[in-house]
Amino acid sequence: MMTPKPYRQLVLGVALVLAAPLFAQTPNITAVLDAGALTSNLAPGSVFAIKGAGLSGPGFFQPGVLPYPPVLNGVSISLTPVAGGAELPMMMVYDYNLGGVNQLAAVIPSTVPPGEYDVRVKNGAAVSAPFRTRVIPRKPGIVTADASGSGIAQATLEGKLILQRNSVMGKIGVFDTRPAHPGDRMDLWGTGLGADVASDSGTGTSGDQTAAGQIRVLLNGVEIVPIYAGRSYGYPGLDQIAFTIPNNVALKCDNAIQVRAGGTLSNLVTIATSAPDATSCPASPPASGACPPRANAGTTSTPTQAELNEWIASGQMCSGTFSISRTVSYSTDFDAPGTPVTVTREDTSGAEFAKVTGPDLAPYLTNTSPPPGYQIPAPGVCNIFSLNITNPYPNLSWTFLDAGTPLTVTGPNGARNVPRSTNSVGNFVYYAKTGAGTPGNWMDSGRYTFTGPGSSAVGSFTGSLVVPAEFVVTNTSAYATINRASGLTVTWTGGDPDTLVFINGSSYVADQSGKLTGAAFQCYENNTAGRFTVPASVLQQLPASAAISAGGFSFTMPGSLGLSSISKAVRAPVPGIDIFTLDSSYNYSFTSVYR
Repeated sequence: MMTPKPYRQLVLGVALVLAAPLFAQTPNITAVLDAGALTSNLAPGSVFAIKGAGLSGPGFFQPGVLPYPPVLNGVSISLTPVAGGAELPMMMVYDYNLGGVNQLAAVIPSTVPPGEYDVRVKNGAAVSAPFRTRVIPRKPGIVTADASGSGIAQATLEGKLILQRNSVMGKIGVFDTRPAHPGDRMDLWGTGLGADVASDSGTGTSGDQTAAGQIRVLLNGVEIVPIYAGRSYGYPGLDQIAFTIPNNVALKCDNAIQVRAGGTLSNLVTIATSAPDATSCPASPPASGACPPRANAGTTSTPTQAELNEWIASGQMCSGTFSISRTVSYSTDFDAPGTPVTVTREDTSGAEFAKVTGPDLAPYLTNTSPPPGYQIPAPGVCNIFSLNITNPYPNLSWTFLDAGTPLTVTGPNGARNVPRSTNSVGNFVYYAKTGAGTPGNWMDSGRYTFTGPGSSAVGSFTGSLVVPAEFVVTNTSAYATINRASGLTVTWTGGDPDTLVFINGSSYVADQSGKLTGAAFQCYENNTAGRFTVPASVLQQLPASAAISAGGFSFTMPGSLGLSSISKAVRAPVPGIDIFTLDSSYNYSFTSVYR
């Protein structure tokens, strides 16, 4: 599949993104990113970018001929296997050092096997410190119009010099612009579909990789088999994914699109579509099944008084939340002394959208006893709750809303889908296990982008959140047995310094009929404190853990202890939703006996 020459400048040129100002002579690597999604992890045969300082001399240099050389203007890049082995030279695409921005780009040879590598830059005689990266078989990344890795895709139409954009707005260089039309052929451009040894020299390609790489395009969550997916002829590292826009595609400016290769999803970007006789894409229609647009739309994660008044006056409120979490659980078998503690870890993502109506809406939003969901607790305070809690708002109705599927979260370690399902009572549920709960696996600190395709009830949305440094509970061995008469001191590090840590615990006992009675507590402390002591006066309101006998067996019924650090919520606009927030949390849970 031949590609017009301007495409190379169009696509590879946008891999140039902002880097740190130049201030040192010894090369200093600050990031190693794929040149499409601009996230960590790389694929053989792909283009990648290195950001930093002191990486190259002043100016902008590109090779004049193919194949790409191992050294460009005295600069080279190598990958050394962490497991041992020789340095592997990379193929240099450019050196850039202008206006205080210093960045390099190169292609990983398709012969480099997957694994952990240390990246080094050599600038003349100076060599950088190693920077750890991972090579995986396939890691698709779509190039975007603003080179940010998100937003509108840098896609072309009909195999011609036509860029898909929101409107017919004249030319961008030699390219015309317009939205895509149903039935059009579209070409997405990017990198990371996988190894193609025939392409590395710039003189060929192994051809279509759709079957070998199980490559699919996902347009608004619907799978499309590409016409062609593989290397663009004559351009090492540059991938081309051609497919046909379905005739029933939604006509709007923000259709969600991704590429999946070898089970790995690309960054989520958007494409614009319109009717063939239209000069621009129509804005997404307002959601009709949830709440109407409001006059007093706030921007903070807690509603303003004007918003509360408006919701109460209308008799309904539509809310939503999208969260990512890391949970670490410690489980102890108290009936088998000496049994090792079981530790499980996982990262999860979940969302919920609901319309709340009914006569109890006003007290639910404004009462302080019990506190409504938007009340901020005070540090140093502990509350006690009985197990036998009655519903304080019996005249509230909750309708769970469809926000389209799948929702997507994209962060430093790639993208994850959060599919929609329906539970046993017909409510829409969004939930997915998205990682193993270990550093470097998925939910590490950094910026995450949350997107949703929308539906007739809830509009499409995009929002971002910075996940703080990992919250780690320390002295975990001290929490299996809790002496109620002595108080309990818990300690931690990390987390969001601008929020509270939630400390909660519970203990229950059962009578001969099996009925449970007990109590629970929840305390709050500033994250920066790093420790909190739950007073003995609080703990003694929980019953001591006791054995339960049933069916001839007797076993200890443990209580629980938990600590959570929830990030400061970020509010994002969603058509049809009055208040929608994004947050992240780190959670620790322990099975504990209360003595």
